[in-house]
Amino acid sequence: TIRFSVWYKNGENTYESVTNYLNAGTYYVKAVIDGSADYEYTESTAVFFTISKKAIEVPTLDGNSVYKHGADVTSDISGYDQTVMYISGSNVTVDSDEERYYISAVNAGSYFIRITLSDTRNYEWSDGLAESVRTLTWKVSPFEVKAPVIETGFETDYCAAVVKLDYTDSEHKQYYMVTGDLSATNAGEYEAVAVLKNKSNYIWQSDTAENGTSNDIVVTWTIRQAAN
Repeated sequence: TIRFSVWYKNGENTYESVTNYLNAGTYYVKAVIDGSADYEYTESTAVFFTISKKAIEVPTLDGNSVYKHGADVTSDISGYDQTVMYISGSNVTVDSDEERYYISAVNAGSYFIRITLSDTRNYEWSDGLAESVRTLTWKVSPFEVKAPVIETGFETDYCAAVVKLDYTDSEHKQYYMVTGDLSATNAGEYEAVAVLKNKSNYIWQSDTAENGTSNDIVVTWTIRQAAN
């Protein structure tokens, strides 16, 4: 009776006997006739073959997002297959809903998830890199707030009456406050300040002096002394 002997390469120059060749790897097989009263033990020349790992596309995130005033912000994870990989993350929530996989966050910031192949013997990433873990990054940008219009360098003469600093709110007035010296009576130099209410999640639009930052906008104005 002819039988087949299958060997799996488990080291640099070592092989182990296996009963099948279902997994990726390098093997050799021999046809063997066991010795008996009628036959001498005989084996064929080894035939070597390799089963390659299946290449898996690295999942991707759908793109960066913008802070939504306390509401959840999400980004779908495309290409995720829970049968061959798993997710871990930091400061994010990973949920699945009807086979939709996504990460979510509430605040502006940079987030990441790690995608790890769960069966590295039979699968590899298609990018050719050996590591089993891929890190995907995602950014939730601060919301850009349009600043109020406050007259810069306003000056007036003392007139023994209350002087008010005029300013015009923008459509984003719910996201900032204007404080400081908004009115005065006596001669002197004063400061009005526009302050973002949530500096972690808001920045000023790029058309302001403090563009792209959450710094306070400080405007100096003056009541000059009355002439003698």
